[in-house]
Amino acid sequence: MAKPTDAEKLFIKERRRQAYNLKLRGYQGIEISKILGVSPATITTDLQARKQELHDLELQTQPQEYMAEVGLEFQQLREEAWANYRMAEKPSDRARFLTLLA
Repeated sequence: MAKPTDAEKLFIKERRRQAYNLKLRGYQGIEISKILGVSPATITTDLQARKQELHDLELQTQPQEYMAEVGLEFQQLREEAWANYRMAEKPSDRARFLTLLA
């Protein structure tokens, strides 16, 4: 198997970021795989790799830089969850978004 090109590496990194963000939004692995068009096994690998990337970033950077990056992502997710909560019509949907906010 050939080594991935720089463009392929960037594509994989972005897919991993998207998969992780979807997981944080409450999607399950199979749902994420359908959304991103890859196998569930790839999503499992991507989620593990993204978690490791964030851990490595935490170790390599100043705590303030790490918290700023993670905090920004978290704030965007919270804002999206509140917006979805406000637009949800079914109580079960509202409960799901409140769970994400907890």
